[in-house]
Amino acid sequence: MKSIILLSIFVAAFFSNDERREEGYYLAHAKRYYDEVAHFFSHRSEAELENLMQHQQPRISVLAAWILCQKKCLQTEDENRRLEYRAEFLGFLSGKLDIVPPKWWKDAVRKFAATDEVRKVEFDLPITYPDGFHVKHETVCPVNIKPVTLETDFVQFLEDGKDVTIKHGENWEYGDCFFREGDIARALTTTVLPDGRRIVGVASALDTLNVFCVTANGTKLWRAELGYHLESAMGGETGIDIEYQLVHAIATPNEVALFWICRDAISLNLLDINTGEDLFLFSTYLTLPK
Repeated sequence: MKSIILLSIFVAAFFSNDERREEGYYLAHAKRYYDEVAHFFSHRSEAELENLMQHQQPRISVLAAWILCQKKCLQTEDENRRLEYRAEFLGFLSGKLDIVPPKWWKDAVRKFAATDEVRKVEFDLPITYPDGFHVKHETVCPVNIKPVTLETDFVQFLEDGKDVTIKHGENWEYGDCFFREGDIARALTTTVLPDGRRIVGVASALDTLNVFCVTANGTKLWRAELGYHLESAMGGETGIDIEYQLVHAIATPNEVALFWICRDAISLNLLDINTGEDLFLFSTYLTLPK
């Protein structure tokens, strides 16, 4: 009996590890966790990555394209060649997602360093904020947004010169807040949907981005809390005062795209426009060894 149990444990462990290389397992289990994503892509050949780039699921195809881009960048010291590889990746991403990233976001990806160090990236933050953004009261906003008051349960800003105030209305729950008590709002993005719903995103100093979909009277329709890279929102670190954040929301008929930078990663999330479900995440935080 003991032998049967030990054999069962061995077989289960063997197949569990093997299954983690299958697309089905990845799609079912790996959404935001670095170890699952790294396991799925690690040590795949360039031919395998090129094949995965044809996968119908953007979560697989785009990250496969990114890893292949990184591998190629590591094989050359020619900066022009690296820029060409980055341009190829950005073109692939835009075509696969059918969305055009902001210029500042694409510029950041182009400048992102090639590295073979896992969990460590190098990104030279710009000295000034990109065109189209400004800083007021230590909060970064698009040029047409002027923050007036930002509190955990209350935001007020001028949008194209018109006052917009969003207070907690219906459906807000315990723990719902634009940013945590004692935190600092580093970036604000907002966009109005054709039916009058508004998307509000507030990036904080604690590596999180809270995104709300609300009505004009402040009724909450959904909320999404996003981490800045492929791990948990906090990344196991506390007490960090983030000096630089940038985020911009673009709405399509079915999705909300959040383009953002936070400390050491450049990221893109796609959320379901009706539910806030996290449909897709790309982040430069994912790096793999040679």
